[in-house]
Amino acid sequence: MRTRVERLGTQVERGGGTGSSAAWRRGPAAGLLAWTLAFPAAPTTLEAQSASSDRPTSEIEVLEWMSGCWELRSPDRVTVERWGDARSDVLLGTSQTTAGGRTMAWEFLRIASSGTGSMTFYAHPSGQSPAEFEATLLTADSVVFANPRHDFPQLITYRRRPDSLLASIGGQDPSGLREVFFPYVRIPCDGSGGGV
Repeated sequence: MRTRVERLGTQVERGGGTGSSAAWRRGPAAGLLAWTLAFPAAPTTLEAQSASSDRPTSEIEVLEWMSGCWELRSPDRVTVERWGDARSDVLLGTSQTTAGGRTMAWEFLRIASSGTGSMTFYAHPSGQSPAEFEATLLTADSVVFANPRHDFPQLITYRRRPDSLLASIGGQDPSGLREVFFPYVRIPCDGSGGGV
């Protein structure tokens, strides 16, 4: 089995052999994809993640670092992902990819809390059926959502970086394990989100 890691259309394949002992090439999420696929049912609660007295008033507030506008620009296309304020039990987002002045893809996004310490990511991409992913890992700087029954991706990950957001999708597809990275940079939310 080959493992591919893609970043802006570039593939990195896992070298030599099969089996879990083969090492991943180091990258922004080295091993996270394999670990999360191996333990997709590992539950997470905000109770376990936050022991401080400065606990958020809603479960979604833990993801306040996702709020804002994020852009991924390549020579031929621009993707802008926008996330609203994380002040209630629902965090709403949209994604739009444009090229040549035309929308190539769009997605409506929603992260909702259950009120019991768990979160669900609802994705409705253009041309596809909606899908749900349960939070399986939550830290102060990252969140992983998983749905092992989904075709591809089975994982959606967001990681906070200084003034940037690293998103990725990953899982098993017909060619093996694959992870695609989306390194977004923060942009002003003034409605002028770029286009190509």
